[in-house]
Amino acid sequence: MSDNIKSFKWSKWGFWLAILAIPITWYITDKYEKSPELLFEIVSNEELLMIKEELPELGVTYRNINLRESKQNISIVTLRLINEGNESVLLNHYDKDYPLGIVIENGKILSMPVITKSSDSTYFKSAIKSIENDTIVFRNQIFNPNSFLTLKILILNKSSIKPKFKSIGKVAKNKNIIVKESPIFKLKERTIWDNFITFGFGVFLVLVINFANVLINRYRVGSKEELLVIQIAELKRRIEQDK
Repeated sequence: MSDNIKSFKWSKWGFWLAILAIPITWYITDKYEKSPELLFEIVSNEELLMIKEELPELGVTYRNINLRESKQNISIVTLRLINEGNESVLLNHYDKDYPLGIVIENGKILSMPVITKSSDSTYFKSAIKSIENDTIVFRNQIFNPNSFLTLKILILNKSSIKPKFKSIGKVAKNKNIIVKESPIFKLKERTIWDNFITFGFGVFLVLVINFANVLINRYRVGSKEELLVIQIAELKRRIEQDK
């Protein structure tokens, strides 16, 4: 087999091996890089009262606050604190001057949050250190990979504005303590427009895949034709040498 044919085959396989190496390298780097990832996850965020009709005779009062007249509502929020990393958060990872916590940006905490579930009910039963009007501060505790605790919080907020959350505190090896919405909560919050965009993206993705298949098939056909030309040229060269 001639050097042209060998180089052609190596260039073809080298291209696909390079393409394959990109996701594999990304996966290995992301999967095996040791680091904790402590974060907050909003599991649910629901309004307690759903008043669809304005009735003058109807009054809803909570602790002497007329919710209807003041245009306020009570939200029940389920919040999870979890380590999604592959390394533990240890006690010496916390910054004593910047304790870990969560702030409600447009609401007021009505009562002490309740820990409804955790990966270790005994260890995390006193995880909440203190609460203020809009802030929950946690104790410094060890979070092994996948360790978690789930809180249920009652929040007083404006009827037209849902509570939003912001993390506070410093934890070593955590670049940012993010606050994210769980996939289930995102699904509940989706609008018709969101579904339309998702459907359109799905159709676009199918078209892109089909187009890529066409290009690959054309490349294969062209490669076979090029290989055939090379083989014919090689055959002619050998015939001429034999003469």
